[in-house]
Amino acid sequence: MGRFKGASRRKRKGSYGFVHQRKMPTDTFVGEDLSIEPLEWAVTLDYRNMARNHCAAVFVTNLALYFAELGYKELIINNSISDTFKEIHEIVGDGPVPLLAVKAKVYFARRGYDLGYERVRSLKDLKRSIASNHPLGLLLTDGIVHWHWVMVLGWRKYPSHGKYLRIADGWNRKGNRFYPINNKLAWLWATEFFLK
Repeated sequence: MGRFKGASRRKRKGSYGFVHQRKMPTDTFVGEDLSIEPLEWAVTLDYRNMARNHCAAVFVTNLALYFAELGYKELIINNSISDTFKEIHEIVGDGPVPLLAVKAKVYFARRGYDLGYERVRSLKDLKRSIASNHPLGLLLTDGIVHWHWVMVLGWRKYPSHGKYLRIADGWNRKGNRFYPINNKLAWLWATEFFLK
Protein backbone atom coordinates (compact mmCIF):
# COMPACT_ATOMS: atom_id res chain seq x y z
CA MET A 1 0.00 0.00 0.00
CA GLY A 2 1.38 3.44 -0.91
CA ARG A 3 1.78 6.34 1.43
CA PHE A 4 -0.47 9.37 1.17
CA LYS A 5 1.01 12.87 0.92
CA GLY A 6 0.85 13.63 4.65
CA ALA A 7 2.68 10.51 5.80
CA SER A 8 6.16 11.85 5.23
CA ARG A 9 9.03 10.98 7.54
CA ARG A 10 9.29 12.73 10.88
CA LYS A 11 10.98 16.08 10.76
CA ARG A 12 13.31 17.83 13.18
CA LYS A 13 12.83 17.68 16.95
CA GLY A 14 9.95 19.84 18.09
CA SER A 15 7.99 19.63 14.82
CA TYR A 16 5.54 17.11 16.34
CA GLY A 17 4.55 15.62 12.97
CA PHE A 18 1.61 17.97 12.34
CA VAL A 19 -0.04 17.60 8.93
CA HIS A 20 -1.48 20.54 6.97
CA GLN A 21 -5.05 20.11 5.73
CA ARG A 22 -3.80 20.19 2.11
CA LYS A 23 -1.77 17.04 2.78
CA MET A 24 -4.51 15.04 4.48
CA PRO A 25 -5.96 11.93 2.83
CA THR A 26 -8.70 12.70 0.32
CA ASP A 27 -10.86 9.63 0.89
CA THR A 28 -13.97 9.65 3.06
CA PHE A 29 -13.72 9.76 6.82
CA VAL A 30 -15.88 9.82 9.91
CA GLY A 31 -15.32 12.50 12.48
CA GLU A 32 -16.61 15.51 14.34
CA ASP A 33 -15.48 19.09 15.05
CA LEU A 34 -16.39 21.68 17.65
CA SER A 35 -19.46 23.52 16.40
CA ILE A 36 -18.02 27.01 16.92
CA GLU A 37 -14.49 28.37 16.74
CA PRO A 38 -12.89 31.78 16.25
CA LEU A 39 -11.95 32.89 12.76
CA GLU A 40 -8.30 33.06 13.80
CA TRP A 41 -6.37 31.65 16.73
CA ALA A 42 -3.65 33.32 18.81
CA VAL A 43 -0.13 32.20 17.86
CA THR A 44 3.21 32.22 19.67
CA LEU A 45 4.85 34.41 17.02
CA ASP A 46 2.74 37.40 18.10
CA TYR A 47 4.23 37.37 21.61
CA ARG A 48 7.83 36.28 21.03
CA ASN A 49 9.16 39.65 22.25
CA MET A 50 7.46 39.37 25.66
CA ALA A 51 7.51 35.63 26.36
CA ARG A 52 9.49 32.47 25.79
CA ASN A 53 8.31 28.88 25.43
CA HIS A 54 4.80 30.27 25.81
CA CYS A 55 2.58 27.76 24.02
CA ALA A 56 0.74 27.14 27.32
CA ALA A 57 -0.23 30.83 27.63
CA VAL A 58 -1.24 30.85 23.94
CA PHE A 59 -3.38 27.77 24.55
CA VAL A 60 -5.23 29.46 27.45
CA THR A 61 -5.67 32.55 25.27
CA ASN A 62 -7.22 30.34 22.58
CA LEU A 63 -9.43 28.71 25.21
CA ALA A 64 -10.69 32.20 26.14
CA LEU A 65 -11.25 32.98 22.44
CA TYR A 66 -13.29 29.80 22.01
CA PHE A 67 -15.57 30.51 24.96
CA ALA A 68 -15.87 34.18 23.94
CA GLU A 69 -17.27 32.94 20.61
CA LEU A 70 -19.92 31.09 22.63
CA GLY A 71 -20.97 34.41 24.22
CA TYR A 72 -18.66 34.74 27.23
CA LYS A 73 -17.25 38.02 25.92
CA GLU A 74 -15.76 39.18 29.26
CA LEU A 75 -12.99 36.60 28.76
CA ILE A 76 -11.35 38.93 26.21
CA ILE A 77 -9.82 41.95 27.95
CA ASN A 78 -10.57 45.31 26.26
CA ASN A 79 -11.72 43.35 23.21
CA SER A 80 -7.99 42.71 22.60
CA ILE A 81 -6.34 39.33 22.13
CA SER A 82 -2.97 40.91 22.99
CA ASP A 83 -4.24 42.34 26.31
CA THR A 84 -5.80 38.97 27.06
CA PHE A 85 -2.55 37.13 26.36
CA LYS A 86 -0.58 39.52 28.60
CA GLU A 87 -2.88 38.87 31.57
CA ILE A 88 -2.84 35.12 30.95
CA HIS A 89 0.94 35.06 30.59
CA GLU A 90 1.27 36.75 34.01
CA ILE A 91 -0.60 33.75 35.48
CA VAL A 92 0.78 30.93 33.32
CA GLY A 93 4.34 32.15 32.80
CA ASP A 94 6.88 30.69 30.39
CA GLY A 95 7.14 26.99 29.74
CA PRO A 96 7.38 24.22 30.09
CA VAL A 97 4.04 24.16 31.95
CA PRO A 98 2.93 20.59 32.63
CA LEU A 99 -0.17 21.24 34.79
CA LEU A 100 -2.02 24.02 33.03
CA ALA A 101 -5.67 23.54 34.00
CA VAL A 102 -5.37 25.13 37.45
CA LYS A 103 -3.72 28.24 35.96
CA ALA A 104 -6.41 28.47 33.27
CA LYS A 105 -9.04 28.26 36.00
CA VAL A 106 -7.40 31.23 37.81
CA TYR A 107 -7.66 33.42 34.70
CA PHE A 108 -11.29 32.44 34.04
CA ALA A 109 -12.19 33.12 37.70
CA ARG A 110 -10.65 36.61 37.47
CA ARG A 111 -12.96 37.25 34.52
CA GLY A 112 -16.02 35.99 36.45
CA TYR A 113 -16.35 32.42 35.12
CA ASP A 114 -16.01 28.99 36.68
CA LEU A 115 -13.88 26.86 34.35
CA GLY A 116 -14.25 23.14 34.82
CA TYR A 117 -11.76 20.59 33.60
CA GLU A 118 -11.31 16.87 33.54
CA ARG A 119 -8.46 14.64 32.46
CA VAL A 120 -9.18 12.61 29.33
CA ARG A 121 -7.55 9.20 29.18
CA SER A 122 -8.95 7.63 26.02
CA LEU A 123 -9.95 8.41 22.47
CA LYS A 124 -13.52 7.49 23.38
CA ASP A 125 -13.56 10.20 26.08
CA LEU A 126 -11.93 12.67 23.69
CA LYS A 127 -14.71 12.03 21.16
CA ARG A 128 -17.33 12.54 23.87
CA SER A 129 -15.71 15.89 24.77
CA ILE A 130 -15.83 17.11 21.17
CA ALA A 131 -19.45 15.94 20.81
CA SER A 132 -20.23 18.06 23.90
CA ASN A 133 -18.48 21.07 22.33
CA HIS A 134 -15.77 21.00 24.99
CA PRO A 135 -12.32 21.88 23.65
CA LEU A 136 -9.35 19.91 24.87
CA GLY A 137 -5.80 20.80 25.73
CA LEU A 138 -3.29 18.24 24.52
CA LEU A 139 0.27 18.24 25.83
CA LEU A 140 2.64 16.59 23.36
CA THR A 141 6.27 15.65 23.84
CA ASP A 142 9.06 15.04 21.38
CA GLY A 143 11.76 14.64 24.01
CA ILE A 144 12.59 15.76 27.53
CA VAL A 145 12.71 19.48 26.69
CA HIS A 146 10.33 19.47 23.70
CA TRP A 147 6.78 19.93 24.99
CA HIS A 148 3.94 21.66 23.20
CA TRP A 149 0.33 22.52 24.12
CA VAL A 150 -2.28 22.40 21.34
CA MET A 151 -6.06 22.73 21.34
CA VAL A 152 -8.06 19.79 20.01
CA LEU A 153 -10.85 21.02 17.72
CA GLY A 154 -12.05 17.67 16.35
CA TRP A 155 -11.18 14.17 15.24
CA ARG A 156 -11.17 12.10 12.06
CA LYS A 157 -10.91 8.42 11.27
CA TYR A 158 -9.95 7.32 7.76
CA PRO A 159 -10.55 3.67 6.82
CA SER A 160 -7.09 3.20 5.33
CA HIS A 161 -5.07 6.09 6.80
CA GLY A 162 -5.69 6.00 10.54
CA LYS A 163 -6.92 8.52 13.09
CA TYR A 164 -6.18 12.23 13.40
CA LEU A 165 -6.97 15.07 15.74
CA ARG A 166 -7.74 18.46 14.19
CA ILE A 167 -5.86 21.05 16.21
CA ALA A 168 -5.06 24.70 16.71
CA ASP A 169 -1.31 24.18 16.98
CA GLY A 170 -0.37 27.59 18.42
CA TRP A 171 1.78 28.38 15.38
CA ASN A 172 -0.88 28.88 12.67
CA ARG A 173 -3.93 31.14 12.81
CA LYS A 174 -6.30 28.65 11.16
CA GLY A 175 -7.38 25.31 12.61
CA ASN A 176 -6.11 23.51 9.54
CA ARG A 177 -3.47 21.27 11.14
CA PHE A 178 -3.87 17.66 12.13
CA TYR A 179 -2.05 15.45 14.60
CA PRO A 180 -1.81 11.76 13.64
CA ILE A 181 -2.84 9.73 16.68
CA ASN A 182 -0.65 6.82 15.63
CA ASN A 183 2.33 9.20 15.57
CA LYS A 184 5.44 7.93 17.36
CA LEU A 185 5.40 11.04 19.55
CA ALA A 186 3.88 10.80 23.00
CA TRP A 187 0.53 12.22 24.00
CA LEU A 188 1.43 13.16 27.58
CA TRP A 189 -1.73 14.75 28.81
CA ALA A 190 -5.24 15.58 27.57
CA THR A 191 -7.68 17.79 29.45
CA GLU A 192 -11.28 18.63 28.61
CA PHE A 193 -12.44 22.18 29.43
CA PHE A 194 -15.98 23.46 30.02
CA LEU A 195 -17.77 26.28 31.81
CA LYS A 196 -19.90 25.38 34.80
